[in-house]
Amino acid sequence: MEHLKRKQRYEDLRAKRRQDEEIWTTIQRLKRKERYEDLRTKRRQDYACSHAYQIETLTRNLEYHPDLRRSLLKDPKNRFLTWLRGGVQLLEKYGWSISNKERNRFQHSLNGNHIPFKIAERLPLVVMRYLTIYHWSDDIRRVVIACKNLDGFVRINFLALHIRNRYFIWVLGGEPLLNHYGWTLSAEDRNRFMHALNGNIEAIHE
Repeated sequence: MEHLKRKQRYEDLRAKRRQDEEIWTTIQRLKRKERYEDLRTKRRQDYACSHAYQIETLTRNLEYHPDLRRSLLKDPKNRFLTWLRGGVQLLEKYGWSISNKERNRFQHSLNGNHIPFKIAERLPLVVMRYLTIYHWSDDIRRVVIACKNLDGFVRINFLALHIRNRYFIWVLGGEPLLNHYGWTLSAEDRNRFMHALNGNIEAIHE
């Protein structure tokens, strides 16, 4: 009898352990899914922000020039940007349907995999500066406040501390603003800043 009781307790304990493991696995799976969804949303927002000028121009043409819709959407890049803005529903609104293969390709592109078409246009520098200011607004504000409140060599040391500090001041006001805060821009810095402005943000994270 005692043996049966011990066996039953053992089976109950095993069942409880299996149940706890299943609950833990489910929770972890949900957490991973939530993180993935957050990351996918952020990638969509970042991509839309970095291509705001093209999206705005394309949207204007699609809305106000119905006769151009078909020819514009023949370009996979334009379909991708339209899908990015409003999904399959927006493409259908403009008279275009996409295949499962193309939808899958769009999602791969959004997840950071190779984009299967070239983005031919180059954004004007003034637009890229604006997008940089928009994207890094909080960091830029902190750097500007520091430069305004620090004096002399302390300000120079602050600008020397990290290349991003100089980059943010340069984005706001170019070399004149950097000179105002006591910094002379080198050819190496200038080259890095232009790389960063063209989307190679590693140039300011070294």
